[in-house]
Amino acid sequence: MELKKLNLKNLNSAANAVQADKQEEMTKKYFELIKRIESFAELKKDWDTFDSDPPGEIAIKNAITALGYCQRRFPDAINPNGEPGVTFEYFKTNYFFVIEFYNTGEIGYLKTIDDVIVDNKDITINEVEQVIKTVIGEIL
Repeated sequence: MELKKLNLKNLNSAANAVQADKQEEMTKKYFELIKRIESFAELKKDWDTFDSDPPGEIAIKNAITALGYCQRRFPDAINPNGEPGVTFEYFKTNYFFVIEFYNTGEIGYLKTIDDVIVDNKDITINEVEQVIKTVIGEIL
């Protein structure tokens, strides 16, 4: 009986250590992604050879806010876009989701399943959290 208690205690300690390591890894990744997003402000006009402006302050701020809602699963790609703004992308076999944060403050997203558009709309920053949580739930 005591051996079982000891093993359970060791197992719980190991599980807690793994969880702490995972949380530390996620925190590190979060701050790396914030730095990446902030670096988009350093891009110059024509950064993409299509005469596009770089992502601006509003797009970067909204993208960083949205990143806070991605703690369970970060986007597969975070890039500047030529609209101009910042784009988050999630992929999973037959599932694709992209959300774009524009310099104007507008936010739009597109979701496809099996290459068929199932959702495509503009949203507000207040709706971003629920949309991202829904997407993460669908792909986990």
